[in-house]
Amino acid sequence: MDKSIHIPQQATDSETTPVKFWGNIALSVLIILANIALLRNILQVPKTTTSYIAMAVHVLVIIAGFAVILSTLRGQQKMGAQIVFYTAIVLFASGPFLYTGRALTATFSLITVSAITITQLLPKELRRRSIVIAGVALMIMWMIEWITPSWRLTSAVSNVGWASSILFALILGVIVIHQAWGGNIRVKIVTSYTVIALISVVAVGAIVYFSYRNQIREDMRQRMLNIVSLVAMNQNGDLHSTIQGPENAEDKAHVDILAQNVDYLATDPDLKYIYTMRKNEQGQIYFVINARQGGEPGDPIGTMYNEPSELLRMHFDTLSEPVVEEDIYTDTYGSVLPAYAPFYRSDGTREGIIGVDIDAEKVLAAERAVFFRILATTLVAMVIVTLIGLWLGNTFAAPVINLSRATQKIIEGDLNARATVESADEVGDLAKAFNQMTSQLQETLQGLEQHVAERTRHLVLAAGVGRAVSQVRDLDVLLTDACELILKEFDLYYVQVYLTDASASTLKLEAGTGMVGAQLLKRGHRLPLHTGSINGRAAVEKHSVVISDTARSATFRQNPLLPETRGEMAVPLIVADKVVGVLDMQSREAGVLNEEVLPAFEALAGQLAVAIQNANLLKEANEARAEVEKQARRLARTNWNEYLDAIHKPEEIGFVFGQDEVIPLVRLNEFQVDENTISSPISVTGEPLGSLTVQIGDPSRKDQAIELVKIIAQQMAQQIENLRLIESAERYRHKAELAVRRTMLEGWQQFVESRKRGKVAYRYDTHEVQPVSQDPESASLTLPIKTRDQAIGKVSILGSEVPDSASLEIVNTVMERLGDHVESLRQYGQARNALAQSEKLFDASSQISQATGLQELVAAVVTTLEIPAANRALLTTFQYGSSGEIEELTIIGNWWNGTGHEVTPVGTRYSRDVMQVMPMFISPTPVFFDDVFNDERVDPTTMEQVAKRLNLRTIAVLPLYSANQQIGALVLEGEEPHTFTQEEIRLFSSLAPQIATAVENRRQYEMAQRQAQREAMLNAIGQKIQSATSVEAVLQIAARELGRALDASKAIAQLGVFKRNGGNGNNENGYHS
Repeated sequence: MDKSIHIPQQATDSETTPVKFWGNIALSVLIILANIALLRNILQVPKTTTSYIAMAVHVLVIIAGFAVILSTLRGQQKMGAQIVFYTAIVLFASGPFLYTGRALTATFSLITVSAITITQLLPKELRRRSIVIAGVALMIMWMIEWITPSWRLTSAVSNVGWASSILFALILGVIVIHQAWGGNIRVKIVTSYTVIALISVVAVGAIVYFSYRNQIREDMRQRMLNIVSLVAMNQNGDLHSTIQGPENAEDKAHVDILAQNVDYLATDPDLKYIYTMRKNEQGQIYFVINARQGGEPGDPIGTMYNEPSELLRMHFDTLSEPVVEEDIYTDTYGSVLPAYAPFYRSDGTREGIIGVDIDAEKVLAAERAVFFRILATTLVAMVIVTLIGLWLGNTFAAPVINLSRATQKIIEGDLNARATVESADEVGDLAKAFNQMTSQLQETLQGLEQHVAERTRHLVLAAGVGRAVSQVRDLDVLLTDACELILKEFDLYYVQVYLTDASASTLKLEAGTGMVGAQLLKRGHRLPLHTGSINGRAAVEKHSVVISDTARSATFRQNPLLPETRGEMAVPLIVADKVVGVLDMQSREAGVLNEEVLPAFEALAGQLAVAIQNANLLKEANEARAEVEKQARRLARTNWNEYLDAIHKPEEIGFVFGQDEVIPLVRLNEFQVDENTISSPISVTGEPLGSLTVQIGDPSRKDQAIELVKIIAQQMAQQIENLRLIESAERYRHKAELAVRRTMLEGWQQFVESRKRGKVAYRYDTHEVQPVSQDPESASLTLPIKTRDQAIGKVSILGSEVPDSASLEIVNTVMERLGDHVESLRQYGQARNALAQSEKLFDASSQISQATGLQELVAAVVTTLEIPAANRALLTTFQYGSSGEIEELTIIGNWWNGTGHEVTPVGTRYSRDVMQVMPMFISPTPVFFDDVFNDERVDPTTMEQVAKRLNLRTIAVLPLYSANQQIGALVLEGEEPHTFTQEEIRLFSSLAPQIATAVENRRQYEMAQRQAQREAMLNAIGQKIQSATSVEAVLQIAARELGRALDASKAIAQLGVFKRNGGNGNNENGYHS
């Protein structure tokens, strides 16, 4: 009945499953083990053609079994199953052909193995053919059994066939039971009862059969003992002793004893042989007299018995009483049940051993007869048991099946179906309980349907409101419409919407229904964003707050403007986990706003929140677009103002067409406008730059002319903007070229100035190139040396003759290449100088970062700059007053090369008055003096009091800044004039941030160190004070330690001063030091 588990037929037939895999393995292992046992038995019987055929069959079957295992392990399950099937056909079909009495066990085994392989292992397309092959094999087996060939062998291990059959039957039974157990309850009951009953019947039948079989064997052995004892007693030992060899075959003794034994055989047709045996000197057993049933001639006297049984071989010499073999024995003479007994001469000595053989087929026939009788009885009992099992299964399963059918109808939706109560037992009670459960389920579903219908109606209404408000773009209109729709659709008392402000600390009422809403909006009603109110609580906790009955709520606060409120619900408006507002709804009736309708309002709130966000985003987008358009218009106006700058272009441009000609419009406002005038603005990115105006003579064409003028104005705007862009680009390109040329000229100027001679010129006098200091007096041809269309030098050709055109062309080509090459060399030199300066800056940075003190820092800077005129340097810091002006300058680091005036020592301080005579030392910008004595920037006071007194000729001042405040300066001083190059100025200025950082770090470190020393001193004094044990000791320690720490001339610590002096403490004995 379970339809949830379905295995496709294709997968079942073709894919390897655990059942198929282990089925192949198990059957192949059983077949291999059974054939190993049979092969071992065959090796013990006399070698005949039949035995060799049997050995070959068993070996091939064993090989096939291993082939099945190998193919299955390699994933070829289908091939393995086919090998198993055909191997079983060959093996069991050959059983009746090779062995006697094996048709029944072979049939049983073939049926069970075929059933297993066909139903479980073989694919569907091979099953019908396999059934036909199995049926043909069964027919052939029983035809051979009916023919009863004489070449068949009698197996001494007949139990192997039965054991294999029983194992195969058990495997089939387990498979059938397993499959049946997965079916319905009827099959389970029938199968369970039938299996238990069949096992009992089979067990009883097997016990009876084996008991009776053993009894038959025992009776047969007792019968053989009696026969062999009688025959042995009647043997004439004295007469038998005269028979010694083949030459005595015609003697009367041989003829009489042979005839006597033949007569014994004739008395019992089941007997086959009576024979006497002796042992020769070599210990070999040989026949003396050999009588056969029907008087047929036996073996000659002295024929050796090469295949004696184990019993005969072991006990021949010691046999003193009759014995019978335990089981049927097979040798060259056939399969028989032999019995042996000694016979004696008249003097009591043993003459020999006499053997009597009964045909094995007679024994087996008796056993088969018993087996078939028991089998028939067992089969009849099995049929009866099966029929009883079916009847009991139907009887027990019918009520359950009826209950299952009723259940299936209910599953299909028929809630009116009921189970029939057919009995008063537990099944009847189950049916009654099932009917009661169905009734309750029907009532519950009816109630649920009503609730679902109501909830669906609310969701539909919410969806409708959401769709309606989502189409509104304006936020105010959206919120108002949303409140009115919710009020109308859900039949509520009052609806309002709060939105959070920018600070997310207040809920502001944005929309409300009715007069109450208008009144609250007019007041600017707000709520604090906390849990003190229902709406604030919903916003803070991000969860809906539902009060179904305000009369039972301790947190509800009545609004005097809404006296009829009996239920309230506050739903937070959340977008991306952010609360944007609260939807508050109130009803006149209690219970209308409850947890059941909450999902609909939460869905509505989600749509409303998204709509609010969309409206806000749309508003922001429109504002941003308006701002962009405004900026674009402003940019367009600025660009056109720059274009019409009255320098390159006039501020106003216009043309007028009249009287078949176009003339400039001198003044834009002189054009007269009347009712037949059509005007369209010429706008770029929305900014009007001008207008296109047309006066038409035919008023009927005005509408057509308006559209045409508008289109032409748009095309004009686009074209003139493109032309402006092109012309502006040309202007900028021209400016850029001028800037490049100016930069190049400045570079060449600096290059020339950097040369010691101030001018670079060379002259060739047809012998050698020599430098010259002035231009030649006369030249027949002078050509400029240009780069980037800018002359940077010239070449003069001296002589009275002017070069011809070919020579002139060569000279021009050389000039072009010369200009480009010298410019490349200058740029290369400039780049090399910049690289050298960068390396210097890097070295200086490394030395500054590695400097352990300010002295090393100053030395590192001076060494990096390599200014030969500088013989001393100062590192200063500034102290600012309360007014923010520099009050004091302190020398914190210096450097001196040992020549000239000695450098100002570290720690020297200069007050504000002193700094007024040397203002360059506190300059907020870098200043460089190549020669102080000849520099107009130096005032006479500074010249007299500082420069000449210290012989200052060269000064470089680099201000140091930290956090936008000047904290000091680095000053280089020299007593020889020095012209600072641009590279030196750039390098010096580049070091300023690193020097300032080092100075600031040093200052912060010193401040931290002083603070640490102060804290250590306070801790030490405090510990000593805490260790005092009296008030006097405390005062003494405090006065002593403070005096020592502050290096004070006097320190006083006393008590009672306030009391003696009125308690104000303001006298000469107050706390001071």
